Amino acid sequence: MNKVLQKLINLIYVNRTLLVFELNYNLIPVDNSRLKKEVIGNNEVKLFLNSGEEEVHYSYLKSGTIYCKEIDANILTDSIYMYRCFTSKKHRRKGIYNEALKIASQTFPDKKTYISVLSSNEASINAIMKQADRMCGVCCYQRYFYFFKVRRFFFDTKDITLGIPSGLIER
Repeated sequence: MNKVLQKLINLIYVNRTLLVFELNYNLIPVDNSRLKKEVIGNNEVKLFLNSGEEEVHYSYLKSGTIYCKEIDANILTDSIYMYRCFTSKKHRRKGIYNEALKIASQTFPDKKTYISVLSSNEASINAIMKQADRMCGVCCYQRYFYFFKVRRFFFDTKDITLGIPSGLIER
């Protein structure tokens, strides 16, 4: 295992989830009947899939569905890397999030990278935007950010629409 990948695996923290995919397939829409949306105040939206009794965040590739629960665990397969960037006060302003994004872009230098950042705060969004041009396009659904190389929206449903705020332009 190369050093960059090992460093990526070792970056396991809590409170911030970053999913990194190697894009071998185009993104395709999810089954709309399983897609749920909940407004939780201040125009913030929780977006999730229903899986039986369990609510889970999700990302979907042609190769299958990958679920990301809010757990303190690392998921590593041939095409997905998940790690958490610790954001308690004593770990803030130390460049952990920037380091994570740099490692992601180094791991997949051909930019075939899809990054989903769940429930990002303003500081992490600023860090993401500084690195965005090194990786791929960016689109935003409320506070949920999706980075992808292909010029295609992640959701394809008339009930839930993606908006691109000013300053965030699909690349």
